[in-house]
Amino acid sequence: ERIEPWVYPAQPTAGLGVYLSGCAASDEGLHSMLLESHIDFEVVLPGDDLSRFDALVLPDCVKLSDEEAQRLRSFEGAVVFSAESALRDGTFQLDAGVKYAGAPRYRQDYCRPGEELKLPFGNAPFLCYESAQRTEVVDGEALAQVWEPWLDRTYAAYCSHRNTPYRDEPAAHPAVVRKGTRVYLAHPLCRMYHEWGAQLLRELFVSALRLVYQPRYQAALPSMARTRLTRQPGRYVFHAAYASPVRRGRISVLEDMVPLHDVEVEITLPETVRDVRLVPEGTSLAFTVDGDVLRFAIPCVKCHQAVEILVEEKEGIKQKHLTDG
Repeated sequence: ERIEPWVYPAQPTAGLGVYLSGCAASDEGLHSMLLESHIDFEVVLPGDDLSRFDALVLPDCVKLSDEEAQRLRSFEGAVVFSAESALRDGTFQLDAGVKYAGAPRYRQDYCRPGEELKLPFGNAPFLCYESAQRTEVVDGEALAQVWEPWLDRTYAAYCSHRNTPYRDEPAAHPAVVRKGTRVYLAHPLCRMYHEWGAQLLRELFVSALRLVYQPRYQAALPSMARTRLTRQPGRYVFHAAYASPVRRGRISVLEDMVPLHDVEVEITLPETVRDVRLVPEGTSLAFTVDGDVLRFAIPCVKCHQAVEILVEEKEGIKQKHLTDG
């Protein structure tokens, strides 16, 4: 109740729009990857105004009408889509520099990212629990390559391990392709992440997304923390929440509220920053501004902490995505 003035009403600041596929595993997998990476997003419904977004994501199996596909082709921002999204009658409705070549030949395969998608654990081929759609590069740039297994593990063709090792050479079809601000990921990464939770899948997706879209803020928080940046007249409000859930029976219980100290936050803002302070406490925080980048540290986040950022418009600056209504 004490922080309601900083919560209602408020406008979102997310520059990333997310389409719904209708497949719960794909939608929830994508949302989990974004939330754990502290990337704000808004759900996009057919016919929504796309001009407020800088990038759009279509997870795994989004079916587009001709009208919606045309709107996306005219969209000036970035588009990231995966697996069978924007695929109709064997042809991609969006141009990412590849053409469709057919369904996977194996149940599982491997992915090896290139240097532009360098992952924190190195770039050796790693197992994907579902195989990539096969494509041919036309005028795009392959950023990751598929490595196929020697065989599918069956009674007729047996391998002692749960998954068969990958071949000596990469397959002809890529795992990730980029053309300008369009990125195509051939694996159903969102569904795989929901079902298997492998960190490498999230790292690959977020690395590909960041090639064409830079989130507005970064925060040094664990993946289970949740963040949000909203806008009100004359100020932004940054929210950070963290607890350590424990699975008990059918539910997750939030019991242990572990405090996080000296949480560093970096936010890109077009306005002039006048003050940064904790709410509802009203304690001012030290901050620095370098160009449009604001930096400050939250002394402690225990369950939840909100930070008020008071701003004034710079002359000539107009908000692209926000209104004060």
